[in-house]
Amino acid sequence: MLASELALAAERLEAWHLGLYTVASGTTATLGPVTVYHAGEPSPINFGLWHGRGPGTPQDNARSLASCEDFLKARGVTPFVTAFSFVHPAVLRSLAERSYQLVGLLHLHARTLDDTLGVPGAPCRVAPADEWLEVAVDGFGAESRPIMALTAKRPETTLWICDVDGVAASAGALSVRGQHAVLFSAATRPALRGRGAQTSLLRARLQHARSRGARFAFVMTSPGSDSERNVLRSGFSPLTTRLAFQRLASA
Repeated sequence: MLASELALAAERLEAWHLGLYTVASGTTATLGPVTVYHAGEPSPINFGLWHGRGPGTPQDNARSLASCEDFLKARGVTPFVTAFSFVHPAVLRSLAERSYQLVGLLHLHARTLDDTLGVPGAPCRVAPADEWLEVAVDGFGAESRPIMALTAKRPETTLWICDVDGVAASAGALSVRGQHAVLFSAATRPALRGRGAQTSLLRARLQHARSRGARFAFVMTSPGSDSERNVLRSGFSPLTTRLAFQRLASA
């Protein structure tokens, strides 16, 4: 598959992946080229995702963004829109014209699920939601509990734990849709970092995804982070970047 086709597949997977957060207690709306999500409060899954590579027209883009803004404002959320880096420059101009500013980015990496996945060096297992939640919150920090609680109750999501010396050391999640898998919400307890738990957990989830028929896996990381270095060592390659835009409060 060409990199451009794989990037579009990743965008479609991201739209589905975000929607899973809203199944239990949220809502999703498609507003032209924007799908907007609200997973309750507080939650970082309250924003719009711009789809595709088309330029649209200035008028249509403005209408779609205005509808997204109305959706979020009605729920007490500051307008926030994400788009992948292959978005058409005309869309970026439309965002700028409505006073959106770039406030963050995440790198999206991909790899094929072939015979080079590696073997976990520590035991990994599918975990019950309550145990997984406590390990994840310990790894990410107390402020992560709302989003980790949403992750723990998502449908179509497998929750994984890696044990080090008999102790639950790291947590991570996996969702598979057809030939594509997304790995996310991975963290290690501070006292058990540097023991190879994340690498083992990554390999275990990749093997599981392959056993379910997936051919490609995707993961997002913060630029320059330990997680990014780990996935690059594990056979992933950079594919695209997810850009995050927030509208100025004064707009």
